[in-house]
Amino acid sequence: MSSLDDSCAAKERMSDDEADENDEYLSQFVVAKVLEITQIPNKDNLKVIRVDAGGGGEDDVLSIVTNAKNVSEIGLLIAIARVGATLKDGTVIKKQLVGGEMSSGMVLDAPLLNWKSGSHGLAAILPSDETKPIWWKAGDKVPKSRPRSDGLAGNDDDTNGKKEEPVVDTMFARKLSKEEKKAALEAKRAARAAKKAGGDE
Repeated sequence: MSSLDDSCAAKERMSDDEADENDEYLSQFVVAKVLEITQIPNKDNLKVIRVDAGGGGEDDVLSIVTNAKNVSEIGLLIAIARVGATLKDGTVIKKQLVGGEMSSGMVLDAPLLNWKSGSHGLAAILPSDETKPIWWKAGDKVPKSRPRSDGLAGNDDDTNGKKEEPVVDTMFARKLSKEEKKAALEAKRAARAAKKAGGDE
């Protein structure tokens, strides 16, 4: 075996090990459904949310304090860490007072889940429409990569390194197909040509 083959084999083993480590890391986290949202008085952006973590017991309805701006609707599915989970920086999630309210977990963003796309500080939201090919429910494990927000196959990690703006509305915007982009471009060119022709008269 050549040194190049050795190097390739070593890289494969390393990537398999990294994948196993990531799977183990993500296995601590769970999908939860937002049941209630209450703004904390006199605390900028802080709110306490009640979520159903899907186990069916009283211990599976948790109160979590968060400042994630996109947690604004009842029924959203978000990724959370329960008490006892360990984040990649070594932080262990504990039950503690945050903004004067008891928090029993943490809302997770895309970077904390090692997803390639998604903004820091915005909750990782998962599709819940059961009529689509891909959807989640409370209690499910979080996926390895950010799913498409429209619930179709594939994922949103193929963004060529672009970071999404932390605006709620854009998170749910459908991406245009090639045909739609082409039609929009042609319409734009036609409008420009019509405007130019009108100016020449």
